[in-house]
Amino acid sequence: AAKKAAEEAAAKKAAEAAAAKKAAEEAAAKKAAEEAKAKKAAEEAAAKKAEEQARIIKAAEKAAEDAVAAKKAAKAAEDAAAAKRAAEEAALKKAAEEEAAKKAKEAADKKAADEAVAAAKKAAEEAAKKELEKEKKAKAEGSRIDAAADIAAKNIKLEEEAIKRAEEELKIQLQVEKANKAAEEEFKKKQEEATKKAEEAKEALLRSGAEFVSNEEFEKIKAEQKLKESAPAGA
Repeated sequence: AAKKAAEEAAAKKAAEAAAAKKAAEEAAAKKAAEEAKAKKAAEEAAAKKAEEQARIIKAAEKAAEDAVAAKKAAKAAEDAAAAKRAAEEAALKKAAEEEAAKKAKEAADKKAADEAVAAAKKAAEEAAKKELEKEKKAKAEGSRIDAAADIAAKNIKLEEEAIKRAEEELKIQLQVEKANKAAEEEFKKKQEEATKKAEEAKEALLRSGAEFVSNEEFEKIKAEQKLKESAPAGA
């Protein structure tokens, strides 16, 4: 009976040691899986933020290019309008001078003079009409230039807003990376603590004289123990 009790105690002790070892191994495997999952999530988040930041920067650069192009277009339109006005004024002046010279030559007598007066009056009316049309065109051209300037100003504002958004996104990304780093360090610390506790438990079991056995040996010991417990007392 003493031998049987010793064997049962040894079997129980071995079973407990095997269970403790198995639990420690499972805990370590679980911690490693959790660490890999957390690291993968952090990498995916960082990649997503980097992609979004690149998209925002590209949009800001495009807005800046559009603003510069709009400024150039507005300047070119203004220069073209000025050149056109100068050409029209020169043409009108030349035409008026030629017309005046022609009419002066034709006005050799009174009849010619009367005709010259009538022609000059008509020319003046036509010149006034042309001048009015010129002013209308100038006003329309000025409106187009003003519209181009407004567009350029809006594009500049959009560029400034895009740059501001890019700076805010970068700030958020840095905060996320800092938080991820802190979480990773905390997770690593907890894993090291768990590993340390598992090692301490293992050392405690070794100091107590327990022996670690494989899962097959553990199942075999359990079967033998169960067989012994089911056997008759006098056997």
